[in-house]
Amino acid sequence: MLLLSNAKHIREQNRQLEREYAFYGQVLAFCESPMRDNPTLTAKRSGGVDHAVVVVASANYIKLWRLAVAVCAQCQTGFAYEAGALIRSMFETMLFLEFVLRPHVTPKRDGKRIKHPQKPFDSKFRARMYIAHDALRRSKWAESAARTPGLRRRIPVASRRNLKRQALEATAAVGEFWAKELHKGGAGLSIRALSETLGVLKLYESLYRAHSASVHASDIEQFVRERDGRISLRLSPRVSTHGYLGESASLLLRGAYWMSKRLNLLETTECVRLLKQLDSTFSGADSRA
Repeated sequence: MLLLSNAKHIREQNRQLEREYAFYGQVLAFCESPMRDNPTLTAKRSGGVDHAVVVVASANYIKLWRLAVAVCAQCQTGFAYEAGALIRSMFETMLFLEFVLRPHVTPKRDGKRIKHPQKPFDSKFRARMYIAHDALRRSKWAESAARTPGLRRRIPVASRRNLKRQALEATAAVGEFWAKELHKGGAGLSIRALSETLGVLKLYESLYRAHSASVHASDIEQFVRERDGRISLRLSPRVSTHGYLGESASLLLRGAYWMSKRLNLLETTECVRLLKQLDSTFSGADSRA
């Protein structure tokens, strides 16, 4: 009876996996459509959208989609647990995409609004914040590498000067207040504060922090088991998605929703339909993005 019970469980598990992969394939195909049909991502710009907004949003959306494909590949090869690190990266990418594309954003930290001088704090300005942070990051890395023994000669002085000039120009475009805050991230906020600002603290805790252990090498219990003084190694791939397909699909569709609303690159009604179908498809997944 035990063997029959296990066989029934395996059949049910396989049917569930088939449903999950079939739906996930629909999500990937739908979200890929603007890149496939419009490879230059020429957007029909709505109000408050300029070239910088299109560039930053498109880059983050493409990254989000590629990460979603990688999550699927990890799950299909039996290494779903390792996909947790990709989910964490997807969450961060989704935050920046939404930070730029939302029509209205009020920066918050620890339950309080952040008082700042920028008006309007619109998508155009927020895209320039992201660009400035990227320029600042590259310049700081080049300067740090130049001070590191063994790397000093690999980055020409002219290249460092050019990167520093780009960083100064980009940060000047966002003003003194936000230029000082950019060391905290592309939105001038920590990931937690940005999650609070966008109203997704629950996802921050259940996705971003939950997958922190796999990124920072503090999850040894996933790979070894010790019992009665004996250590067993957990090498074999596991036939499970750990609910990660649902988490990944929710983050990708959330990004697609804002691309449809602000850049008109996807059908909003189809995006909403797929979002509504998430919970019924992925059992046990925190898919409520």
